[in-house]
Amino acid sequence: MTLMVYDHLHTLPMEIRYMWLSRRLTTVNVLYYITKYGIFFSVVELYRLFNRFITVQECHYTIYLYATFSVSIIWAGEAVLGIRIWAIWGKNRYLTIALPIIFCALFITNFVFTLNYIGSLEYGPSPAPQFISCFVTKANENVFAILVCMPAWVALMLVLLTTSAYLAFLHGGNLVLFSRVPLETASVLSIPVNFLHVALASRVILHIRKQADMSLVQDGDEEIWT
Repeated sequence: MTLMVYDHLHTLPMEIRYMWLSRRLTTVNVLYYITKYGIFFSVVELYRLFNRFITVQECHYTIYLYATFSVSIIWAGEAVLGIRIWAIWGKNRYLTIALPIIFCALFITNFVFTLNYIGSLEYGPSPAPQFISCFVTKANENVFAILVCMPAWVALMLVLLTTSAYLAFLHGGNLVLFSRVPLETASVLSIPVNFLHVALASRVILHIRKQADMSLVQDGDEEIWT
């Protein structure tokens, strides 16, 4: 949480200049706000992890809330990446149709299977309540769809980006995967992983806006961006 607050304050001047003062409410702006501020809902997970007196019912409610926000935030960041790749490809008309369809299919699949997995969790008395508040005793093992959706999208973006770079050359021109990790460990690690994803995605937008706002100045024999 401290890192989240620090990152927010560190990028706040850029955010005010390049986001708040923008009069247009674009898709990228909306995705930025979802990504940047949605991460603060991680406080729900902190409540679930460190509240010794949390009830089983509260464990169910809080994990549903956290999973919903977490999946939405991560995919919002991936949408920003997709828009950037689409722009690099010159807003190719085929990608204009294909990318939203693929994105929605993967996002919806990931979201539905995540909620299905969360719904399968069963809780029991914790053997160490001072360390583990919500102790999972049973869970659905069918998590393949959850684990494959995000890597599939990232792989597609990587292929498109690499292909674009190769074509430009001819013309002269963050995945962390939890598999077989103890549920308690994965819960604790999910917050910093989500934070890193959000921090990188939001900084990409801010630095793109900053670069677009700069101008090239000729200073003697040198060209300087100001």
